[in-house]
Amino acid sequence: MESLKSGQVSQLIKQLQEYDERLIIWRPTLLHTCRCLETQKMYNSLYQLQILLQDPIRASMTCIKFYTMNCDSFQQQHGNAQHLRNAHLHLQSELELMQWENINADSIRSSKSINSNRRSSVSSNSSTPCSGNNFFLQMDVRSLNAHINAILRQLDVAKFLAKCEMENSKEDVSGAGGGLITEKILEKIRLESSKTLPTLFDNTPEKIQICLLILLCGKNIEEGFGLVYRIIQDYKLTSLKIFASAAKYLARNQRLAEVDNLLSCITSNNGVSSQDIDETLIVAINSAINTHESDVKTMLDNLTKRIHSIELRISSHIFIGQLKSAYLLTNKYERLGDIRKILRQAEATNQIHMKKLCEKKLQMSCTQQQQQQQQQQQQQT
Repeated sequence: MESLKSGQVSQLIKQLQEYDERLIIWRPTLLHTCRCLETQKMYNSLYQLQILLQDPIRASMTCIKFYTMNCDSFQQQHGNAQHLRNAHLHLQSELELMQWENINADSIRSSKSINSNRRSSVSSNSSTPCSGNNFFLQMDVRSLNAHINAILRQLDVAKFLAKCEMENSKEDVSGAGGGLITEKILEKIRLESSKTLPTLFDNTPEKIQICLLILLCGKNIEEGFGLVYRIIQDYKLTSLKIFASAAKYLARNQRLAEVDNLLSCITSNNGVSSQDIDETLIVAINSAINTHESDVKTMLDNLTKRIHSIELRISSHIFIGQLKSAYLLTNKYERLGDIRKILRQAEATNQIHMKKLCEKKLQMSCTQQQQQQQQQQQQQT
């Protein structure tokens, strides 16, 4: 352990190899040592040991730890990009080796006695009780490709958000904003407080936070939408949850005009249903700050007109106080139930003219129904 604490890992490995060149008898000891180093957060020594043991997958994981350590901003995270590039190199070398071994295995498939995996062949030559355990962490080709893709995508994420932080800081020269734009938005979109930055190596909630940050921190929605869409596809995230959450944030933070840009980006991509678009619109409209400003009313009216569902469109017109628009739609589609909703809202808001229109419409409908019933009775007699 003294050798590890002093950073003399290579010397320690050489000493162990004097007894067993392939380190087979030291396997349990080395595994336990790696666990201890990780527990004590001696990551530099752990990484050196993994490199010397030629364990590239675990070495790549340690590189990711280096990448995420002590990062308070995405600028710092982007500054740690070399650690991710090292992780990528470790996984890429393992992937190329596996592909080469697969080629060799295909060429000698008829010979069952030959094992194409170099690590399995080492363990098979050992007669110790530990020989059946996998000393090196292994992944199949598909998993390796997925991890490589995650690393490359995370590099793109950190680069984009670091740029957003820098540009926003330049614009906010007075410093009145109090903190980085990413920090402010994370405080509002997170359900639980956390000091760590989200990454694509985390779970689904953190991946969704990444998508929201990209959409909300850029100069405009279009700037980061392509990257968000690729992340959604890579990890099969629920697009509705992301887009609706973004729309909710925009509507609540005086950025209602950007909801229209978000919808334009959404509709430009195939595979997004009209129902999802309607849900996103409803969330934005219901989340908008209640104000009497004419431009806000106009934006809300325009968003409502984009709703596909007639029922939801009428309800939204009623919600934002556009009773005339709601009345015209109900008349067009003969929706008497919605006329009653408009009547109740007109009574509640003391809109006398709209109240009379609704009452007249309901009275006319009642008269028509009575006439139809009389005709049916006459036909039966």
